[in-house]
Amino acid sequence: MEKIEILIPLLLLALIFILKAFVNRETSLSQLLSATLELPVDIIFLSLSFYSAYLINQNNLDGTLLIFILGIIIGVITIVFWRISIKLAENEERLNSILLTVINFFISGSCLFASVVVISSGKNI
Repeated sequence: MEKIEILIPLLLLALIFILKAFVNRETSLSQLLSATLELPVDIIFLSLSFYSAYLINQNNLDGTLLIFILGIIIGVITIVFWRISIKLAENEERLNSILLTVINFFISGSCLFASVVVISSGKNI
């Protein structure tokens, strides 16, 4: 049962990606690349929604609200990195775009992992 806590968010992200990339349009390689570059933004906001649900159910906001605000700041950074990676890709700077996207995936993936740990353990990080 422990794997379900990770499997459900991953399935939700895969569903979002597929719907954005393929529903009601013919998908080109550039559109698929664009959807891939945007995926860290989806991941960070999925993480924030999990943490928001946890925050709402807490009686003691000690530290929880601070971590949530930090999550919003990280979300803004993720969006900035996403926009920069799109500009880099458009300017044929693919290697820099890929590197920034990998960093963005690491940041957003770490936040998603942390939010799943918090929700499943019932404790703050």
